[in-house]
Amino acid sequence: MKRLLALALIAAPRVAWPCAPAPPEGAEVAIVDEQAVIVWDPATKTEHFVRRARFATEAEAFGFLVPTPSVPELEAVDDAVFDRLEAAIGPETVVRTGLNVVPFALLATPFMMFKGAAVEQSIARGGVEVLKTQRVGGYDAVVLAADDPSALADWLTENGFAKSAELEAWLAEYVAKKWKLAAFKLAKAAPGEDALATSAVRMSFSTDEPFYPYREPASQREGDRPRGLRVFFVAPEPMRGMLAGKAWPGRVEYRAPKALESVAGVVVPAGAWLHAWTDDSAPRPGVDDVFFAPDRGADVVKPPPDIVDDRTVVPIPIDLIVVVIGVVWWWRRRRAR
Repeated sequence: MKRLLALALIAAPRVAWPCAPAPPEGAEVAIVDEQAVIVWDPATKTEHFVRRARFATEAEAFGFLVPTPSVPELEAVDDAVFDRLEAAIGPETVVRTGLNVVPFALLATPFMMFKGAAVEQSIARGGVEVLKTQRVGGYDAVVLAADDPSALADWLTENGFAKSAELEAWLAEYVAKKWKLAAFKLAKAAPGEDALATSAVRMSFSTDEPFYPYREPASQREGDRPRGLRVFFVAPEPMRGMLAGKAWPGRVEYRAPKALESVAGVVVPAGAWLHAWTDDSAPRPGVDDVFFAPDRGADVVKPPPDIVDDRTVVPIPIDLIVVVIGVVWWWRRRRAR
């Protein structure tokens, strides 16, 4: 077991927790942008969560932690899920067909133009329990449970994670709620590369309410470095995000029913709503996780459609019609005399 854990968590001297990279000494890690997909099934109270991030760093390897209310099932998924959802929230194309009657002045014609996986383990050590170790999507992952945040911080330190008072305070919140912690190791594909990008891994777990792991250690909430966050959310009804009892500053880019057979390998029922939020807060108010709740009175939000005019143009010479009408009118008046 010791050898297995060493292989699972071997990394650079310092690694990272969610949205709070801690690189080796002398190196920096910056989150360039983040994307997430959440599929929520209220009938079974199951959340399917996929997160992808791009990091700019000189470090060859580091890790990150993801808290969940229960033991997650981990499975690699097609990374193209983000591209497909991005396309799904794009403007709809509306094609106009039929006739397009275009009035024009006949005398002006020369100047106009017409256009138409897992092996489960359980071992307790100093208040820390290893629930699962797994190789998934290019990661070495370990799922942990603990009843003492200090012991958990010590365990993480022994396995390459940076220990600090802020990390321990961050862990204490989840230990008190008896949440689990998934630790992932991330390494560059080749030494010397400038950036790190995670592959898509789906975490499926039981929870009373869906959430996005938004909370960060205090030091990570300082400064005004902008970083983008896009959250896609699929649920049977419209939803809203709440942060510490208030509205989450994520901006609604899309919210509407969408025909999606499956998302990230999860079957989506007919009539499900697709949401897309963008959060570019600087600094990010990561004082709590973002929890989602039904918002039954919410309006549909969509980008304006792209109009494709495929109608047959029927030019009508207005000035000629006016002349003809005038001639007919004059002729009738003359006959009437």
